[in-house]
Amino acid sequence: MNGLLHRFIKKGERVNCLLLFLAALACFFYINKSNPPMSSPDEHYHIVRADTLSRGEILLENEQGRITGTTLDSAYVEFMSLFTMLGFDKNKISMAGQINQSKSLNWGDKKQYLKAPNVSLYFPAIYIPQSIALITGKASGMSIYNTYMLARIITFISSMLIIFLAWRIYPIPALAIAVMALPMSVFQFSSASIDGTVIALTFLIMSLYAALIKQDAEASTHRWQTVLIYSLIFIVGTCKPNLAALLILPFSLTFITGNKKHLLYSLATALPIIAWTVIAILHTNDGGVRHSGISNAGIFSHYLHHPIEMINIIFGTMFDPFFINSFAHQFVGVLGWLDVPLPEWVFRLFVVLLVTLVIMALKEFKPLYKKSCYIAILAGFSASVILIFFALLIQYSPFPTTRVIGIQGRYFIMPAIVLSYIFSANKITQKETAILFVMFAISTLMVKELLFKHYF
Repeated sequence: MNGLLHRFIKKGERVNCLLLFLAALACFFYINKSNPPMSSPDEHYHIVRADTLSRGEILLENEQGRITGTTLDSAYVEFMSLFTMLGFDKNKISMAGQINQSKSLNWGDKKQYLKAPNVSLYFPAIYIPQSIALITGKASGMSIYNTYMLARIITFISSMLIIFLAWRIYPIPALAIAVMALPMSVFQFSSASIDGTVIALTFLIMSLYAALIKQDAEASTHRWQTVLIYSLIFIVGTCKPNLAALLILPFSLTFITGNKKHLLYSLATALPIIAWTVIAILHTNDGGVRHSGISNAGIFSHYLHHPIEMINIIFGTMFDPFFINSFAHQFVGVLGWLDVPLPEWVFRLFVVLLVTLVIMALKEFKPLYKKSCYIAILAGFSASVILIFFALLIQYSPFPTTRVIGIQGRYFIMPAIVLSYIFSANKITQKETAILFVMFAISTLMVKELLFKHYF
């Protein structure tokens, strides 16, 4: 670990890291001026889940006859109600007025029950940054608004530090940085939801995997990397179930490095992920969001007994032109609660830039690893994508159905980062650096402008 820290701060790189961090922080505060609270989908419920962690509540309340939720400060519920973003119309509601009103709300002793089944399935470790902000804000007497802003700042800073750590462990390929430079990613990093943290942890997992590939079967000098990659996969796999598929990557090290211990480590990580998922599902009553009267377990059982029907629905959705177009636009950037789209020319520009980077990466590609490494990355990517469709088919789609409903383009950001590490051996060229700079600059400017135009 000392060797890692030494490399992280060695002469000549400290200034570069500091400059990059300050630039990222400047972009964050630049966007923050136009980004009102709770502008990211379900962000208010993510703060609720962070609040339960700050109070030591691992499982949410699940009393018989009530939809799963938690008892929390009623002032926060009032704060939430001021920022009902779905269907927001600035001609009917003054966002500046709502923000000013919210600044007068303080944490208190009055409690009320709030339904929150959509975050009940998440293991709360991912909410540590937000929880630190909530504990700090309450202890220091900060208003709810200032506490929320502190949560944004701490979440963003922790995400940036994780990404820098990933880079120091193994250089991040240009295509992965391009995914982070998309307007959708930039927008998520500016919120207090978990998406920015999960994106950062995906970078760290993939850089750890690339570093571990190089280890000999008996290597022990980087044992902490092995512990870390399995721990992180547990964290992301229990908050974004499709990312449990990333366990394929360290499992493949059994065959790549010849270290049979990875077989045991993979099993030891898979079992807790499965156990948490089962416990959380059984503990959650969502009232039948899209399939009233039928539990998620009942839907799961149906498709388990009718696999051909399930396959037809999933692949029918994947290759439906309407959904492909929708996913593509949302992946690049449909901000807010999916009601702040990019101008079409901006979307097309980013598509062109991404395609250009893919072509450049393919031209420079020189396989340095065993074929099994690339197969593992492709398998991890494919499984994580398929699990998105499977999870939403069970949890959110109506029953019966012919298409999976509820999938958002941002769900594909993490799988795209995984896939981009196929080019992890490529060095970033000056041309790629220029394109990435343009992408970050346009994203920052567009996100701020579009949010301001929509909300103020």
